[in-house]
Amino acid sequence: MAAGEFAPGIRRAEIGDAALLTELGERTFSETFAKDNRPEDLAQYLALAFGPDLQAAELADPGTIAFLAERDGAAVGYAMLREGAVPACITGALPVELARLYVLKSRLGRGEGEALMSACVEGARRAGYGTMWLGVWEHNARAQAFYRRWKFRYVGEHVFQLGSDPQIDCLMERELSRAAHFRALLRAPLLNRSGSAPRGSPRSPRLQPSEGAETWPPPRARRPRSATSKRSGSCGRCG
Repeated sequence: MAAGEFAPGIRRAEIGDAALLTELGERTFSETFAKDNRPEDLAQYLALAFGPDLQAAELADPGTIAFLAERDGAAVGYAMLREGAVPACITGALPVELARLYVLKSRLGRGEGEALMSACVEGARRAGYGTMWLGVWEHNARAQAFYRRWKFRYVGEHVFQLGSDPQIDCLMERELSRAAHFRALLRAPLLNRSGSAPRGSPRSPRLQPSEGAETWPPPRARRPRSATSKRSGSCGRCG
């Protein structure tokens, strides 16, 4: 698969898609969680999480990548990968968060979720990540089953704050590539000898994408693992 090429109907989101991503994000989050939550809590969360300026800043972040699923010229779902603080229970090498994955309720079960997940796994692998992790609401059994089919496993939990309601999200992770983990272990002492990373540094080395692959995100210091997984902070929630 060539760089920038994903499943039919899937494309990379760009900064110009910020307003579209806001509208799609608000709609799909509401469709997923409105019936099980208080309207005031949902409204408070939506106001904090979505807005054209917020999505534009996310899309401009070099540590973030978003995909859009389109059918007949209309956006029907999206997914977002991003770097960030990593909960302590996520132990895999070179982790990246699947912060959001949502599809319109009318399109559930029609393949867009699978296509978005496939694009996320491929995009993360190209960038040299070895592990993908996510948070999913403890009561969202359908979503949990979907992620288990994609080889995610339960590793812990944290609090996801929805308005005034502290909710429990299950944390799940999956390995992307044994080869990536092995290359990271081999490369670490070389970096130490060259002086690029101090001996004993807790940061994982940045892997370089294979020849011809996209260079997302650009090399930079990896953000630290959080000391606790009790509270979500800025972690996402997948639907």
